[in-house]
Amino acid sequence: MLRREFLSLAASTYLAPRFVFPTKPIDRLSVASYPFREFIEHGMNLVEFGKRVKKEWGIHNIEPLNTHFRSTEQDYLAGLREDLKSAGIGIANIAADLPGSLYDPDDAVRAKAIEVRKKWIDVAAKVGSPSVRLNDPPSKKSGPDAERAGDSCKKLGAYGAERGIVVNLENDNPVSEDAFFIAKVIRQVNSPYVRALPDFCNSMMPGNEKFAYDAMRALFPLAWNVCHVKEFESGEKGTVLSVDVARVFGILRESKFRGYCSMEFDSEGDPFQGTAALIQKSLKYLA
Repeated sequence: MLRREFLSLAASTYLAPRFVFPTKPIDRLSVASYPFREFIEHGMNLVEFGKRVKKEWGIHNIEPLNTHFRSTEQDYLAGLREDLKSAGIGIANIAADLPGSLYDPDDAVRAKAIEVRKKWIDVAAKVGSPSVRLNDPPSKKSGPDAERAGDSCKKLGAYGAERGIVVNLENDNPVSEDAFFIAKVIRQVNSPYVRALPDFCNSMMPGNEKFAYDAMRALFPLAWNVCHVKEFESGEKGTVLSVDVARVFGILRESKFRGYCSMEFDSEGDPFQGTAALIQKSLKYLA
């Protein structure tokens, strides 16, 4: 199938659940909590983080990491949702890093991996997030297997559909979450509730520029509500890898992506300064 034909097919097949996305550039931005983990681990809670994001940059959306939730109990989640709403802050997505491979050859391992991920689909529903990014770490017993991963994601997508929550897959781990492997799994599942979360820089990790930009072209047509804006990533032996942010935003626009752009500064240095720089570039290229 020609690339143009695939993109046309993707656009008609992967229909998004109902959600009205903002159109103003500033309202399309979100800030991930991951770069601010040291502040959160030393006492800043998610409501305080959201208020700081709003005060610093006028951004009204955050993307919390699962480990930054102080509890998953109903009272805490209900209070968090209400406190964020009162502060005028929304959750664009939850990023959840969890154990267990979704393509492990052991049925019991896969079943357990699915169950722990269902919990975070429930959390997303309770706090008002439209989606959750679920990771897929490598299996020690097998290389990536699209059929097994697809079967697991089909079950997670069905569970998410029942709760109105989209499951996002990110090009993160270069072994188990290769962008083209993820794209294959998403096409195999063929559900509007299993989508891609393109990270601007993660696919640059192998050091292959063509691969990195091709990865973005493969994932953005399969994305729905969120992508990660990242300019730099740390490579092996202290190297720093980078992408042309303008070029990736060009790919984003070509794909007709209308979701949130979540700032994820992931380099040495002050995360507030780094995030501010990403915000300025994002506003420029979304204008």
